[in-house]
Parts: sequence; structure tokens; C-alpha cells
Amino acid sequence: MMKWGVYILAFIAASLLFTACFHIESYPPEPQIELKYFTLTDSVDGLGNPVLNGELCISFVDGDGDIGYQATSDTAAADTLKTVFIKKYLKEDGVFKEVYLAVPLNFRVPYFESEGNNPTLKGEIIVHDLNSNPPFAGDTIKYSVYIKDRAGHKSNTIETPIMVLSDSLP
Repeated sequence: MMKWGVYILAFIAASLLFTACFHIESYPPEPQIELKYFTLTDSVDGLGNPVLNGELCISFVDGDGDIGYQATSDTAAADTLKTVFIKKYLKEDGVFKEVYLAVPLNFRVPYFESEGNNPTLKGEIIVHDLNSNPPFAGDTIKYSVYIKDRAGHKSNTIETPIMVLSDSLP
């Protein structure tokens, strides 16, 4: 009788462990992002002008798994198929003001599709060569970032740490 009790307990424990492996976490359809890191490196552009080269890494979770767009040769459509939106801010008179950029810092992320029964996508997005022209010693800058999925759901907005540019620019 004791032997059957051990077998039954082992079966119940194995069943619970097996079903726990298939638990699907549920997330909202709006993407959620977190800043992993942001770095600025002194550099020089192709014309010899001083620039700051930035690299930004964010992690994301999207409950309905519709992040990114498929590649297209239609340039008009490509301009509207952006996923990552970055704004630059410069501190003036103690207040951060958005900097107008001739080329917006909006980027397309490749098409992702979730697999299996769980539509949730998790991952990281890295933006390389986030240039800041021209950097001036003493300037105080920061960036804000959000993403949108294919359904148009906007994520939370995060900010990079505030950076005071040093006198060590090239």
C-alpha cells in the first residue's frame, strides 16, 4: 500500500512539473521597453568633424508579437514602416528642449513572427551609430525612446541618462 502511495505522489509531482513547463505568460498587446544601456563615444566623421557615436540597447516584450516590418522596395512605404522612435533633447536655461533633426531618428526593425501557441515576443533592439552632431563641451543631452508595433500600439517612453559632454572631444 505504501508503494502505491509513492507512485501516486511521484505521478502527481511529475504531472505538476509537466504542466508548469507549458504555462504561457500573458502580456498586454502594447509593447513594453526597458533601457539596457546607452553609450557615447568620442569620434570623428568622414569630413573630420567631431561627433559622438552613440549605441542604444533596449529590451522589449510585446504580448501580441507584432514587432517589425518586412522589407520593401517602395521608398514611400518604407518611410512609414518605422518601429523605433528616438528624440534628442538639449538642456537650455535649465530646461530640456527637443532638438530638431533634419533626419529623424526613426528606425525600422525587421519582421518578427512568434512561434507556437504563445504570441508573445521578447528581445533586444540595438541602435548603432546614433550620432550626435555637433557635440559641444558643456552641452547636456538626453534621448527619449519608444517603439510601435504593426497594430500601432505605442510602448512606454524611456529616457537615457542625462549626459554632460566633456571637454575631451576630438
